[in-house]
Amino acid sequence: MTSRTAVAALGLLGLAVLLGLFFLGSRPAREGAVRARSEAPEPERTPHADLAATAADERRATPGTEAGAAAVPAAPEIPTAAPAIEPASEPVAADLRRKDTLDLRVVDARGVGVAEAEVRLRGMRSSASPGSWYPYRGEEPSGKTDRDGRLRLQYWTFVDQDGRTTDVDLFVSHPEYAPLRDDAFVVGPGEHEVVLLRGSTLVVSAWIGTAEQRVAPIAVQLDRDSLLASDAWRVNADGSLETTQILPGPHFLRIEHHSEEHGPCFSAIEPFELAEGDWKALDVELFPGERLTGELDASVPRPVRNAHVQLCIRGGSENQGPTLYGDYEAEVDAQGRFTFEDLPRGSAQLFALASGWSAVETLQTFGEANIQTPSEDLSVDERAELEDFQRRAQRCSVPAQSPLVVLMEPTATVEAHVVTPSGAPLEGAVINVSPNICYDGVGCSIVPWREWQATTDASGRALIADVPPDDHVWVSAYRTGYQMRRADRVELISSAAMSGQVNLVEIVLEPVE
Repeated sequence: MTSRTAVAALGLLGLAVLLGLFFLGSRPAREGAVRARSEAPEPERTPHADLAATAADERRATPGTEAGAAAVPAAPEIPTAAPAIEPASEPVAADLRRKDTLDLRVVDARGVGVAEAEVRLRGMRSSASPGSWYPYRGEEPSGKTDRDGRLRLQYWTFVDQDGRTTDVDLFVSHPEYAPLRDDAFVVGPGEHEVVLLRGSTLVVSAWIGTAEQRVAPIAVQLDRDSLLASDAWRVNADGSLETTQILPGPHFLRIEHHSEEHGPCFSAIEPFELAEGDWKALDVELFPGERLTGELDASVPRPVRNAHVQLCIRGGSENQGPTLYGDYEAEVDAQGRFTFEDLPRGSAQLFALASGWSAVETLQTFGEANIQTPSEDLSVDERAELEDFQRRAQRCSVPAQSPLVVLMEPTATVEAHVVTPSGAPLEGAVINVSPNICYDGVGCSIVPWREWQATTDASGRALIADVPPDDHVWVSAYRTGYQMRRADRVELISSAAMSGQVNLVEIVLEPVE
């Protein structure tokens, strides 16, 4: 089993952007509580956290990415500009070496300072693109609070050459409290107060066949909003696992067990809910891992070349609330067949890519996506553009009643033409495109298995093939000594990627002054 990584990075053009949730009003409430003493209002929180208590790596997009957000690739850094002080109403030259100070006080629900709370800043948001998320440049600022719960951290004043840091992605943990994450924590002058809630206790055990046939050891996966570290669990004498750091509210879990006697076994995805300081025990039945077979549809010529399929098994709400998921990959043979072994049960979606062919993605309506239409007066083109953000991979379930047939369509080719401001072709520019896979309630990440980049020739042109069809694919370009125009860095350039067609996009690179 491999965990998906959201792909995002800060770079040359400020293009390492994770687009914000499509409608801000659909964002769930933040974990814990945050009170800022400065005058800036608190932003709404967008979840983007590790999915499993046992996962060692994070899904940093990738991001991406957050549910409903698109992931874009990284680009290298550019030389920093000299610092400048100008009136607030005028643009300020970005000094990418400059830092500001964030004063924090971590307290409990009674307002008493919490000592030895670990605080980390994991990302930033920019004034140039408020809905986007950027990974932190360089080493993440971190530290522990003093005996009064206070801590001072420094952060980059500018996210990139185009925007100041307006918010940071704040993560706070302490062994006696539920972890807290706010990825839109407003920065600014004054002391900011962060409230940690007492965690709730959860004891989990598992059985196979009959409730008397307990099995151990077991591993627990929790929804991504739980934020629980793998070392937050302790093993009891009877083999059950226990933690006192569950965040109050609704959650999902899945338990798995591996042994020579039983092989890989999994529970269904179980919902549960805890109040602050609550205690709950869950004794869960496990089932043998499932086998899933399928094939690419007959439209793909045999032999099939360079083909892969990815399966995402998910539990929880599709658009709001906690979500638990796992990703699995399989290779496709020359006859277009694939097999997944030892899978947990659950609702699933899949995506496939082969040379010249890509899985057909479905288009959700606003109603299916549980999203309120912002205006009844939208034109047909405007509505089509908005609904494009709801493209999702084909749905299935595990176990499946019969072998799956994956619907496929021809891929697209993106042809980029890079020129200077005078219109001269620019050789040696590196082009990146960012085709995305989107799963319900999970978010989007860049399609794996390809590099998705090419270098322009003497005519300034480059071709990127096998791009999964989409109405909008983000495109970027860079070359040493050149940069994209500011408007293109902030708004990003997109290209259509129409099935079976060569899709043209022109990019202007200007010299770095």
